[in-house]
Amino acid sequence: MERDDKPLVSVIVTVYNREKWIEKCVNHLLVEQTFQDFEILLVDNGSTDHSVAVMKECQKKHPERIRIILASDNVGGGVKICRQIPGREEWKMPRGSILPFVTVMTGF
Repeated sequence: MERDDKPLVSVIVTVYNREKWIEKCVNHLLVEQTFQDFEILLVDNGSTDHSVAVMKECQKKHPERIRIILASDNVGGGVKICRQIPGREEWKMPRGSILPFVTVMTGF
């Protein structure tokens, strides 16, 4: 998928203080399945640990597949944070037609 192409799916991954698990989650999404017509939106929810730094490292490794959305404060998790994307100018909209939600959890 090239940068200008619109993917079919935008996988929205919400993150709050999960620095140890982000890379494993991203690798799972990128490597452990065959469907490839997707982008990953890593949505930070005001993390106070090093989650954003880990997200940026993941994006450097896969710039064509990963975009980052940053919330300045904790506005709620999962679907709640993603419902706010259209109203926040600084956040990029998902480009895919299908929007599955994933939350980074411990114990992958």
